[in-house]
Order: sequence, then structure tokens, then C-alpha cells
Amino acid sequence: MKNLKLTFALSLLISLGFNVMQAQSLSNFTDDQKEAVITQLKVDKERLALTPEQEEPFLEISKKYVLKLKDLKDSDEDRKSKFKKLKTIQGQKNEEMKSMLSNQQFITYLEIQSERKAKMKGRRNN
Repeated sequence: MKNLKLTFALSLLISLGFNVMQAQSLSNFTDDQKEAVITQLKVDKERLALTPEQEEPFLEISKKYVLKLKDLKDSDEDRKSKFKKLKTIQGQKNEEMKSMLSNQQFITYLEIQSERKAKMKGRRNN
């Protein structure tokens, strides 16, 4: 169960697109997990095709929500409450991303989230 939670948290962090420096500074994660995050971020940046003007706001938004998710993950709340707050946080982040990304980039962003969600569900069912 602990591995599932860690995998879930890692997937969320990846899907939120935080930058490489933030990934390296996460002391809770192993070096392998950090490397996986860094690799995935490089892929995400390419898939989203961010302009130089979009990179900084994208990273700022991502950083803000990574911190919120870390606080949520570390809280003592029950699983159901955490899930509700997770959905709220994801919705807020998506709204901010929607205003910053082009329509096509946002569609790609949502596709990335869906792919990761499906991958997580697949791991959970195995």
C-alpha cells in the first residue's frame, strides 16, 4: 500500500509538471524516482512545446501545486478527504494551466494526465 501511495504521489508530481530543480530537491524520493521525474519532465516539455515565455509561468504554477500536494500527502487526513482535496487542487491547477497554455497545449496537457491516470490504474489492478 505504501508503494502504491508513493507511486500515486510520484505520478501526480510528474503530471503537474514541476521543473527539474524542484524534482532534484525532493528529499522524500530516491535517486531513481528523481531521475524518472526528470526524464518525464523533459518529455512533457517537448510534448507541450512550451514557448520561452510560457516556461516560467508553467514552472511557477507547477511549483505552487507541488507544494500543495506535498502538504496534502503529508497530512493525517483520511483517504477520502485527501482524495476530495486532491481533485480540488487538480481542478485549480488545470484552470491556471488552461489560462497559460494554448488550446492545443492544454489538450496535450490533459492527454498526459489521462495517460498517467490510466497507467496508475493499471499498476493498481496488477
